[in-house]
Formats: sequence, structure tokens, C-alpha cells
Amino acid sequence: MTRFKIGEKFFNRGYQANHEGWYTLTKITTDRWGTQYTMEEIDGDRKFIISPCGVSDVDKGNGSTRIVTEKAYHELRNKQIEALNAWVNKSTRTKEATQ
Repeated sequence: MTRFKIGEKFFNRGYQANHEGWYTLTKITTDRWGTQYTMEEIDGDRKFIISPCGVSDVDKGNGSTRIVTEKAYHELRNKQIEALNAWVNKSTRTKEATQ
């Protein structure tokens, strides 16, 4: 039994020469070295193999959570958008109050 299923989407934040992008889990293998996930880029030609410990259910928005679930990616993104909207609204109210 594995944490994820074939067909699930993941976001790879990228690093150095590798660009960020969306990937699909296409293959799960288990051998004497443990379980490995094969991820293939959506609308691209890149793929990589990673162990389950390299995939996070929480997106911290930095390199410590480089490959995250689709749900984790959207949860962080929504929090960032909410924080931005709150800042814009506060900034707009402050500006209006000083005029």
C-alpha cells in the first residue's frame, strides 16, 4: 500500500537548472530498495523517480517541500492570495483615511 495513487498530480517547485512544473504519478515500483514513484511532466517530456519521503502533503513554499501534492499546492496558494488581498484592502483603507 502506498500513500498516493497512479494518476495523482504533483507540483515540482524546481531547483537550479530544473524548472517548476506539474507532474503525474505514472508508476509505483517496490523492490528491495523500497518504494519508488515515477513522475512524468504534464504537457512536457521530463520525468524523474523519487522515493515517497521526497513528496510532501504540506507546501511550505520553499525548497524544503520541493514536490507537493496538488491539494497542498492549492492550500498554500489560497492562503497567499488571502494574505495579499488583506494587505491590499488594509493599504487601501489606510490611504483613504489619510486623504
